[in-house]
Amino acid sequence: MRDAVAGREYPFERETDIGGLIDSAAEAVSCKIFGIYALIGDGVRVTGTIVFTLPAACALCNTPLTKAFSIGFDEIFAENGGDGYAYNGDKLDLEPLMRDEVLFAVPARLLCREGCKGLCYVCGADLNDGECGCPRGADSGTARPFESLKDELEK
Repeated sequence: MRDAVAGREYPFERETDIGGLIDSAAEAVSCKIFGIYALIGDGVRVTGTIVFTLPAACALCNTPLTKAFSIGFDEIFAENGGDGYAYNGDKLDLEPLMRDEVLFAVPARLLCREGCKGLCYVCGADLNDGECGCPRGADSGTARPFESLKDELEK
């Protein structure tokens, strides 16, 4: 950035591991960030895209899955940081931006598909493969598993 001219756009591209940012990532997650930056007034405008594929497991049925993400961003970096991201001299640290964008983009629970039925809470069968035959619901006694404890306490 030292030789950058105000108003002129400069491309950048970087690849890094973001696996440590994501709780559900048990392994390294390669992330590519690319875009342009330009000096504007007292700051640096950075626009671009973050692209990564996250290996995970479905939150309901535990089926392995991979989910691709492409996150666009447009941010201003200020010398002192202010209300946004900071840069120091001629160094522009993209890690805080990447962390924020990735954490906001990845949902708390990933599903293998919309409408996933999950696992049977009685036998553990994957209900997406079909019904298992276990009694479930209000009439089965499994809907209120602590009902028998109430009877024991009243004795």
